[in-house]
Amino acid sequence: MSTVTNNFSEQLLKEIREWEKNPEQDNKKLAGTLAQIKYLQECLEEKEKRIKKQLKEQGYNELNYYPEIQKKVYLSEGRSTSEYDIMSISKSIDADVFCNIISIVQKKVDEQEKEVQDIVESFKKSEKGEPFITVYKMNKQELIEHTS
Repeated sequence: MSTVTNNFSEQLLKEIREWEKNPEQDNKKLAGTLAQIKYLQECLEEKEKRIKKQLKEQGYNELNYYPEIQKKVYLSEGRSTSEYDIMSISKSIDADVFCNIISIVQKKVDEQEKEVQDIVESFKKSEKGEPFITVYKMNKQELIEHTS
């Protein structure tokens, strides 16, 4: 992806401001502005991914607030996933009970006897998801605490 020049960005911002003042513009001009916005967005997304990767590789584990733009940056925990060995579970518990929990809905498992819960849990595999850098909007309390 090409590097965006200052001139390109400045011209695009001028076009956006012009459109905000006068929304009734030629469709071809609006389409061109939209294309430029999308191009800039793609360039920025590429840079965002690279910066996030670099921060993660450098062991970034902080929480930084940027109240002037109402954003915060931190390392989010990755999502975890679980997988069950259905065959082993079916061989280890009564067929009627197994049919009741075949979809392995955690809520239904929790409603079973402790012994059944333990068997299901013993065949469960959980993996922690990959952590990722997050940029998120600050809430009101964070804005108050971090505005000088």
